[in-house]
Amino acid sequence: MDFSPLNLITLPADLIPHNSQIAQAERTDQLGRSRRQAAGVIHNGHCSVTASIAPGSAGKIALSFEIELPSVTDPSFDKLRGTLAQILAPKRSEKAIAAQAGIPPPPPASDASRMATYAATLFADLFFDGHVDVETDHPFDAMKGHHITLTEAAFAVRGAKLGMLRLSGTIEVSADFDGAETQVYVPVTAVAYDDGITIPFAGYAETALVDTKSQRLSVPMPQMFWELLPDEG
Repeated sequence: MDFSPLNLITLPADLIPHNSQIAQAERTDQLGRSRRQAAGVIHNGHCSVTASIAPGSAGKIALSFEIELPSVTDPSFDKLRGTLAQILAPKRSEKAIAAQAGIPPPPPASDASRMATYAATLFADLFFDGHVDVETDHPFDAMKGHHITLTEAAFAVRGAKLGMLRLSGTIEVSADFDGAETQVYVPVTAVAYDDGITIPFAGYAETALVDTKSQRLSVPMPQMFWELLPDEG
């Protein structure tokens, strides 16, 4: 069975300290704002985690998995949205971008489960005439054309605080599988700046994709499966 190709994104486990080292070096060098800090590539795709297969209840199949991902955290996402709302006004509406990403107006103030779609929609609005291409990589340059709004938005995103999230649990599906393992795909949008800093929007998704014997299914991902791990400093 042919499945549509996915843009698989690998997020290194040491991404957070890696980002910190680059940021510290730039402060030490008093680099100031440069194009390398405001240009890069936005990756729209999925992270993959291997799930073990076992018999479930009532003839279903149980899929168990665990993965740790660096990501913008829920509080950081909420703070970023507030910052972007100020930067984008009055010419652009942050609320309209959020609505296009499937985030309803408050309450709640934030819906981090849609953060990957939000980031893809935000960059599409800023740089790609509103056209969101899924499962693709697109270069961007916030300093091209000297639009201060684009530059400020790009720097707001690169300043978002990251944390390590653990996604673990067991879901049951009615499907057939080959073998003892399969892949679960979690939606991710990662903003990779040219200076080496990467800001991934990888957390809290409420759905994921699963490859079965005959098709790729969209399955629910309960929020209780997501856990913010303690900051190791």
